[in-house]
Amino acid sequence: MTLIEDVARLKELAGRRLAIIERANDTGTPNHAVLERIKIERELLDTAPVLLGVLGAFQEGDAEILNFLIQLYEGEHSRISTECVSVLHRLAEAARKMEAKQE
Repeated sequence: MTLIEDVARLKELAGRRLAIIERANDTGTPNHAVLERIKIERELLDTAPVLLGVLGAFQEGDAEILNFLIQLYEGEHSRISTECVSVLHRLAEAARKMEAKQE
């Protein structure tokens, strides 16, 4: 499984987790959700270190460098595919998110 697939799976697990919490809080429903919640949390914990490792590859200043490359490659209309520039845009956005101050 790729990390891209892991991210999609984590999003699904997070949604399932919220649904389980809602069911667990419903006093009229038997609490069969505990084992499923533990399984989901285990999967989240197993995947988190790998994703953190990938995210840790971003360094301060990467967004600026990627934006420079985008400008450079966008000037080379005939030599660089739009797919390559799209990848650079996605990486630049990821780098900006990584560099942004969290409140």
